[in-house]
Amino acid sequence: MDFIDWAFDVAAAHPDLKGAFINVDDDWLDILLPDGRTFRFRPGHMIDESKPEPVRRELLDRLISIGAAKAESAPSDENLAVDHSLGDPASAELDEDEASTLSDERRAPLDTSSGESVLAHVMPIVRSADYFVASHDHAHDDSMIYVPLTPFVGAGIAIDGQDLITPMYFSDAERLGLPNDIVGFFQQALMHLRTSDLTDGQPSVQVQPGKLAGAHIFEFAGPPSYQSSWFMDVDMALTVAESLSSKNDDGLPLFVPASRDLTFVVMADDPSLAPLFQYLSRGASDMIYPLPHVVTDDGWSEWIPMSDHPAARILSKIRARSRAKIYSVQEREMRTWPNDFGTLAPFEVVRNGAFTSSSTHWTSTDGFGSIPDTDYIEFVRERSPYPWEADTSGYVRLRAQVARDVWHEGISPMHNVWPPRWNINGFPDDAHMSALKEASTREF
Repeated sequence: MDFIDWAFDVAAAHPDLKGAFINVDDDWLDILLPDGRTFRFRPGHMIDESKPEPVRRELLDRLISIGAAKAESAPSDENLAVDHSLGDPASAELDEDEASTLSDERRAPLDTSSGESVLAHVMPIVRSADYFVASHDHAHDDSMIYVPLTPFVGAGIAIDGQDLITPMYFSDAERLGLPNDIVGFFQQALMHLRTSDLTDGQPSVQVQPGKLAGAHIFEFAGPPSYQSSWFMDVDMALTVAESLSSKNDDGLPLFVPASRDLTFVVMADDPSLAPLFQYLSRGASDMIYPLPHVVTDDGWSEWIPMSDHPAARILSKIRARSRAKIYSVQEREMRTWPNDFGTLAPFEVVRNGAFTSSSTHWTSTDGFGSIPDTDYIEFVRERSPYPWEADTSGYVRLRAQVARDVWHEGISPMHNVWPPRWNINGFPDDAHMSALKEASTREF
């Protein structure tokens, strides 16, 4: 697909352009909003086409939002005839010169000529795992600077400009002469986050009470465009959790990294948890990982309620859908790596009655490779293609964690890969297939 055609598809799905008329004119996108205002710009002149698709999409979404906000009303025919030398007066045009420093998310007049000036503007960003995984460029041994926070959520470093959030790559640090010190980058970024809004000269976080889909929530109020960044600050989250728990009869606070601008806490006993997550399940272009987490001194863990909980069904749907998106990007990217990973088993979403779960399958012809971290796994022994051989085909489906326990010789953690995957070497022999079938009714 041509870049401009891709840009058209992204624009057509943008919520700010609902009901708008979008036209492609050579390398321009011309947009007529429902209220009569128009704007136009050339995506190919403002976005680096070599960047990963999720990065380009997020940037284009930002550009469209900026264009829609700056769009101007079309003048009358009389005004159109006054001076054609002004170009196209019927629309606002995004300034490409101003956007020449555009990188990944917005536009910034920031001096990045020295490492010192960059370090003065670094901030943490929190995104889903696929955002960071897609940034890997193995041909040049480069990627965004990031660390995993959970199996499916990570934190990166960004340069904060007046109108631009620019994720930092390792190559950027090298170009600017900065030390290869990930810990130092994150310490600096975290300090800037904590001091972005000082209270009595002390670092602070503002958590404001509110309601969302009937649930009582406590929303991280700022700084603008960095609300989700607080998910990286485990120490501050522990402070918030302790405070909310003490005020809510020792209830369990659940932290939800919903989107870039919406990260909040909700108590586990809130009676409107199901409607809340039903609302979040509608999704948005900037969704991160809209599932509840609990915080401890060891960091984050995802909160998964018992199957009879009112929110269990909708959470299972969001969980499977979110992980499917992440694993699809991981699988696609791993196929571009120089490593021989063998068979990359896919992540599959399945319906179990009213619940949604995840599964993967492994066949006797797969040889070696890996599987994603799923709820279930299917082992399929293929029928021999030779008619003179006995039929030894077989099938068993069971919980993945039970399979790892029963056939621990064949399944092992895959190292240096995120989100988590499991190595599989070969196929269970007859004895292990029998043991797996016997364990297929086990829950743990």
